[in-house]
Amino acid sequence: MMSTRISATLLVALLMMMMVMFSNALEVNTSLFNKLASTSCKRKIEVDRDDGGKRIRFSTKAGCIDRRNDTAIGAVSEIEFFASVAKFPIFGMKGKTVVKINMPGDKRDKEFAVQLGSSFGLDEILEYRDRNGVEGFQPGNDTVVRSFRLGQYTWNVESLTRTPLNDANTSYVYQAVVSTQIPQFCSLKLSAMVTSDVISFTSPKLVNRTSVVQVLNPSSFKLTLEVNDINYQASDSLIALGAIVAYRGNRREKPMQPTQRSIFGGDNVEKPDDSSDDQQVSQFDDDVSTQLGGQIANIPKTFFSFQNFISRWNSSAPTVITRGKFVSTKYIAFQPSQDGESSLRDEVDSNAALARFYMSITERVNNFVWDPSVGSSENSSNLSNNAARNGWTGMIGMIMALLALFAFLF
Repeated sequence: MMSTRISATLLVALLMMMMVMFSNALEVNTSLFNKLASTSCKRKIEVDRDDGGKRIRFSTKAGCIDRRNDTAIGAVSEIEFFASVAKFPIFGMKGKTVVKINMPGDKRDKEFAVQLGSSFGLDEILEYRDRNGVEGFQPGNDTVVRSFRLGQYTWNVESLTRTPLNDANTSYVYQAVVSTQIPQFCSLKLSAMVTSDVISFTSPKLVNRTSVVQVLNPSSFKLTLEVNDINYQASDSLIALGAIVAYRGNRREKPMQPTQRSIFGGDNVEKPDDSSDDQQVSQFDDDVSTQLGGQIANIPKTFFSFQNFISRWNSSAPTVITRGKFVSTKYIAFQPSQDGESSLRDEVDSNAALARFYMSITERVNNFVWDPSVGSSENSSNLSNNAARNGWTGMIGMIMALLALFAFLF
């Protein structure tokens, strides 16, 4: 009888832990987005936690033929996405792919292991007063009411979940959630999401944009910052976030492009590396030319992107989600001087460049959500034998079967 009671108690405790785990995850609805499956590379994912559980790694390998030839790469072969709160919230990716190049005067191809990567960190949230009439926080010009270094607070790992996307359990979405509380100011929750296949996603906390479908592919890492119950000290102040990016090589703003429309519908498909009126994308060249000894190869570029708006709501009406304006300063290069800045750089490479910038909300809000991304672009034209070919093979097979059926019937 005693063992039965203990077993029942353990079962109840386990169920409660599972309920907490899933309730703590950000409210996101995901589904396979087969309309773009032919343009992306499915990935196999392994998960590992270290640093006392404060660091999570998603090691992924391309599950497709990732290149058209030795110098035309469609997707990075191996990508490790990582999320850490050991110092302050840091998210990023490191990638590796092999390129073979026929060197002048050499009969045999030379093999190069190309390293790629970038990382993004949030190390500060501040309340400020505008003083120079320029939208957004301007360091040295605006007045800081109070500032909070995010590395000084304890971040709790709330959950790490794996959600199947199909009945065969061959496709998954992984989501990690961390949170902290800044007394008498606000609470923060950060979510990181990675997927094995192309998915579309929605959330009741993201503002609805007519005819826009947000898509996440397996070479991207989607982040979501949720800030709740902001308590302003001043009556005329606003909120800003201090951020850092680390990257190999050089950075450039990706030119805007027309939004891709889905194949079987009129919706605009927005991927994390699509540059548009709604989304700003920084591309990094990863110093590939130097790594290849001056030789040329077509390799996907790493990126950091963010939406230039927030989803906001009032505490009195939590289901009414509206759009708020979000602006950023220029990226300013700097050398690491504070705890955590070197860690963010070294996650990518000890010689990686560092740049700081600030992002600001242009109006007072109680609660908001904002979702940046890191990752690697994909070039579908260089994905040899990808899902597109498999899809056409399946379609041809179906047509042949129909022809055979017609021949049998008539």
